[in-house]
Order: sequence, then structure tokens, then C-alpha cells
Amino acid sequence: MWKQLKAAYELTTSAGRFNALEALILTKQEGQSLSELLGTVSLRIDEFLTAQPTGYDLNKLMEELFCWTVVRSLDPIQHADLHISLVKDPSIT
Repeated sequence: MWKQLKAAYELTTSAGRFNALEALILTKQEGQSLSELLGTVSLRIDEFLTAQPTGYDLNKLMEELFCWTVVRSLDPIQHADLHISLVKDPSIT
């Protein structure tokens, strides 16, 4: 039953995965004890894993990381139209 509910309501997009991954990568200790930091990292890893759809694998992650890097690297003025079209493309997100 839980798998059916998850499948029916699961909305995972690359944007959600990118946000979760970015939060994980940008984690800093900032006044936390070591055990608190480890708890934060563990929570953020869980959030990233939860953002992955069923059947998500390393190859899909690598493809998304490539696209994510390209989109974030584009000059926002020179490539504004391309950036917007890539972000809006449902096959990517």
C-alpha cells in the first residue's frame, strides 16, 4: 500500500535533487558540535536520497550533474534564452 501511495504522489524533479545536493555540498559546521554536524550531513543525505525517483541510478545522476553544471555555468546575459528554455523543458526537469 505504501509503495502505491508513494508512486501516486511522488513528485521528484531534477530541481529538487539539485537543491538537496547543493544543500549537502554547502554544509558547513558553523558553530555546531561535530555530532551536530554529522547529524546535519546525515539529514541532508537522506533528503537527497528521498528526492530521487524510483529507478534512479548513477548514470542518471551523472547526466543530471552534467546538465546542471552546464546550466549554472552559462553566462546569464549572453545565454538567457537558452537557460530559460532548458529550465522549462519537462524532459530535463
